[in-house]
Amino acid sequence: MLSLIRFELKKIWKKKVNRTAMFLGLFLLLFVNYYSIKSEDFRLNKEAPIVKGLKAVKMQAEYDKAQTGVLSEEYLTEIVTDYQNQLKKLEPGEEGYGWWLISPNTNVFSIICSNYSEWNEQWAWEDLASIDTTNGIGFYERRLEKIRNGLNMDYSYGNYTEKEKQFWMEKAQTVKTPFLFGNTETWNFIWNNIGTLFYLLFVISICIAPVFAGEYQNRTDALILTAKFGKTKLIGAKMIAVFLFSAGYTLLCTVVSVGSLMAVLGVEGYNLPVQLFSKNSPYDWTVLKAVTVHLGIMLLMAAFIGAFSMLLSARSKNPLIVLAVDFLLLLGTIFIPFSKNSRLINWILFLRPVLITDFKEVLSTYNSCQIGNVVLSYIPMFCIAYGAATVLCMVFTGRGFSRHQVGGR
Repeated sequence: MLSLIRFELKKIWKKKVNRTAMFLGLFLLLFVNYYSIKSEDFRLNKEAPIVKGLKAVKMQAEYDKAQTGVLSEEYLTEIVTDYQNQLKKLEPGEEGYGWWLISPNTNVFSIICSNYSEWNEQWAWEDLASIDTTNGIGFYERRLEKIRNGLNMDYSYGNYTEKEKQFWMEKAQTVKTPFLFGNTETWNFIWNNIGTLFYLLFVISICIAPVFAGEYQNRTDALILTAKFGKTKLIGAKMIAVFLFSAGYTLLCTVVSVGSLMAVLGVEGYNLPVQLFSKNSPYDWTVLKAVTVHLGIMLLMAAFIGAFSMLLSARSKNPLIVLAVDFLLLLGTIFIPFSKNSRLINWILFLRPVLITDFKEVLSTYNSCQIGNVVLSYIPMFCIAYGAATVLCMVFTGRGFSRHQVGGR
């Protein structure tokens, strides 16, 4: 069995198009790292020069570390009050919200702004001017109030049940406050990089598409199916090889891309709360835990796309069909609009693969369903759905190939 698995892995590796796709995938990740760091800029004040690239990233990190260890009510009230006082001194004709009064403390101000915007509405810097600081800004009280208001709103596609409301409020109340604060730069890059792994699913699709379809094209399917282990061990070896390749390539890309970021930026900030990155999140997680869960989900997605591609490969005789269907599933489904009348349809649409790419948004999504007395949130439901789909794809892949009728020559 091991020799069969090694043979199937070697077949995947030996194809020139596969090697090219794999190297291009790695290059894409490294390029995204390079370009995202290069695009950063930092300006200490209105008179200071603009600094760009790696130096800007490190200056922003040092500035954030120097501000405060925790986002206490007193600190948040102080900086908002100071901002509002300086805003009153602006000369006529100057920009309304005074961006140089916000920069370079944009990380903290964006957390504040997002908290004082209404549920599901885009926040704006202008919101800072309207925050009442008379008795403190009540940041953490406002956070729970905003969540409660959102859960109690009327939605055209269906409202939250009382059980769901209780579930989300209890989860939100477990988040430790006040939030720790520090250098968010390193883990912001790392987290974004994990999301980029989604586009490497196309590499996996390219490499897996010919696993069974290639046997049809080369007319070796008849030979395989008449061999001693053609309908048993060989099919199993192909499946195991696909999963080893999918997981191995995903982990390799993670090690290379994340490792390069850590080598340049370090690992500081891993213990910061996820709310600094995903502002309305109800999860009491550190960013390290959030990134780890995100990586686990990307590995699940790699396993699923490998299994789904195998199923298509076993059922068709052209690898291009596999690639076309994978493309429609991964990216084409994003164009399907959410329903205005059905919460069930929206739940199904939330399971589209591309939505998991922005995991920061996922952690800010209060998406749940109640089954009996059990409330399932988005993340476990996503994992259950794709875990079950992966198993089903494996079952029907084996049956599809072993029972197909060999075409005439």
